[in-house]
Amino acid sequence: MINIKDIKRLLLFDGNTSKFFSVLFLFIIISFHVNAQKQTETNKNLLKLVCSYYLKQKPEIPDTFSSYIYSKTDAQIPKRNYLLLTIPNMLRIARHGETEMFRETYGEYIHTDKGYQLKQQHLLLTNVYKRRRIIEKAEDFIKSNIFKPTIVEDFLLSPISLNNYKYYIYHNIVIGNNLVELSFKPKVPNTQVVTGNAIVDTRTGRILEYTYSGQHDLFTFTVNVKHGDNGYHTVLPKEINAQLILGYFGNRMILNELSVFDIGVAMSDTLVNKDDRHLMSQVRPTPLTDEEMAMLNGKTNKEKLEPKYVEEMDSLITSYDSINAPSVAADSHHDSHAFRRFMWNVVGKMMLHRVRFTFGKDDKGRVSIGPLFNPLYFTYSGHRGIVYRTKLRASYTFDEDHELSTKTVIGYSFKQNQLYTRIPIKFQFNKEHNGYVQFKMESGNHVASSMLLDQLKEESKNGSKDFDKYNIHYFRDTKLNLFGHYNLHSRIGLEAGMVYYRRTALEPQKLRELGKATKSTTFAPTFQAQYSPWGRRGPLLTGDYEHAFKGIMGSDVSYDRWEFDASYELPMTCMRKFSLRGGVGFYTHKGDDEYFLDYTNFQNNYIVGGWHDDWVGEFELLDANWYNASDYYIRCNTCYESPLLLLSFIPTVGRFVEMERFYVSALAVRSYYPYVELGYAFTNHLFSMGFFTAFSQKKYEGFGIKFNIELFEDW
Repeated sequence: MINIKDIKRLLLFDGNTSKFFSVLFLFIIISFHVNAQKQTETNKNLLKLVCSYYLKQKPEIPDTFSSYIYSKTDAQIPKRNYLLLTIPNMLRIARHGETEMFRETYGEYIHTDKGYQLKQQHLLLTNVYKRRRIIEKAEDFIKSNIFKPTIVEDFLLSPISLNNYKYYIYHNIVIGNNLVELSFKPKVPNTQVVTGNAIVDTRTGRILEYTYSGQHDLFTFTVNVKHGDNGYHTVLPKEINAQLILGYFGNRMILNELSVFDIGVAMSDTLVNKDDRHLMSQVRPTPLTDEEMAMLNGKTNKEKLEPKYVEEMDSLITSYDSINAPSVAADSHHDSHAFRRFMWNVVGKMMLHRVRFTFGKDDKGRVSIGPLFNPLYFTYSGHRGIVYRTKLRASYTFDEDHELSTKTVIGYSFKQNQLYTRIPIKFQFNKEHNGYVQFKMESGNHVASSMLLDQLKEESKNGSKDFDKYNIHYFRDTKLNLFGHYNLHSRIGLEAGMVYYRRTALEPQKLRELGKATKSTTFAPTFQAQYSPWGRRGPLLTGDYEHAFKGIMGSDVSYDRWEFDASYELPMTCMRKFSLRGGVGFYTHKGDDEYFLDYTNFQNNYIVGGWHDDWVGEFELLDANWYNASDYYIRCNTCYESPLLLLSFIPTVGRFVEMERFYVSALAVRSYYPYVELGYAFTNHLFSMGFFTAFSQKKYEGFGIKFNIELFEDW
């Protein structure tokens, strides 16, 4: 029989009982810690074995080899709205109400150290309009390689790489004879890390297959990869199966992708994109399902859409089809439909999407045009205001050495009400030595003349006129530059050419009233030397010299300008990198009545791009007047970039941050030094945002924000 006093004694813990439980608790903690340490060492040793196996097989992989690959993709869109129009190449799908798409290909690929590159696509079966790809960006996930630092091209930190070990938690379970399931999950949820497992042979370190899942860009994904059976094929994919869900402001698309490698059925190079079901059935690894066959035959299921959307889209389809069908209607009716067709297929597409097409023999010409108007192409900063930009890229390849190309950028600043253009036309004549001739035109940039402003203040009788509140010292700058480039050595390059400036006053009437010139022209030969002491992966050192001649081609100024610049981008492990840029510029000769101090490497750039353009090397808060106010400058810009840096560790919000940066920049110009700017920025698949603050010897310069839409930037 239990005594009440005994129960009370146990509950109150006498001295001996208390010591017993303390020792027991301490023993449990120590045991747990020892087991955790043992498990950690076991997992790390297993990763080392896996990496060692890959390094043994890697030398056996040929520099290049050919492989025939079969791929199929099916896509379904159970939810959609009109924002689907803003996704690249979705105009036709959004318009015609397509909800089920299927694409099947067979082709020859060349494998290099960069992965598989398409050589010739022999067979293509699809129900997609104009036989296009469904979503090109989704194909990134069927290029998985878990042995590289990043699984997919330049994103998703691989859990197998020892450099990324600190980002993951590992567990292993024995599942069979010499087989272990190594599971991994991120320590901090983030869009750059994944969850999954790998089946590992503990005798050799060979990975038989692996699965990973996560979220990146607009996709939620699960990818399974099976490796080959023999030799170096054991570290290369044999089969990749991916399930992707695209979510975008109420739109939902489900994609299933399958790629099977090393099919082994060779085909003639003359067979290109052939729509041949009999040949495809001979190379297809497994028969199509009934659903896939129905999609291939064009039997879509519109019942999944809302009735109102289907009705509206059917009306548009009817009007479109009536254009192509024989018509007995009046010409005006035909013209009305033709106009509607033109607005949908040409104007609508050019307004919202990038337009890409090829031309010429063997598609040697390529054109890519950015949207004429798309709300996703705006950028904002407190210093520059709202700026809209678009790009045009075009090229024509004559042969291996000769190519004509342009990368035109157009921007509009709403704050300045100014259109900016940057139009380079480049002709390459020697690829090995990077020999080319380039003509470049830039217009819209504003340059200020502080010397003109000071002169006007001195000439004012009592200095009462407030010239600062006017744009009287601002000029619109048009620049034409023609130069040639040639690398004498892999580390030494030279450029020589000429530049022509035409500067016109923003307030010409006010300058005329004061008896000052309203325009100025400059002609100057230029020379640049480039030196890379460590080759392409090391720093780049440049020296520029420009001498203006008075009286040639209407030039009314004379000067000597020197600039020296050094830039270095140091790639680091785990997708990190450090960027450094420093430079100095000065004038050694200049007349007192020549107002313009305009540098090449230190200027106000209004056509700013997104995260991948030139956020590094800019002064975000510097007043525009200081770019043209001194006969010398000394500058230094540094940036450190990394995933999972600071904001990534904040719950919920941090999981969607892809990359982060810290900036430190410093500047010295006459009468204004030192100027120091600090910044932090982050980016995700929707937007990038930066926060900047600045200090000078005179005062605290303030705080600013930079914002850029990144959606579909690399689609």
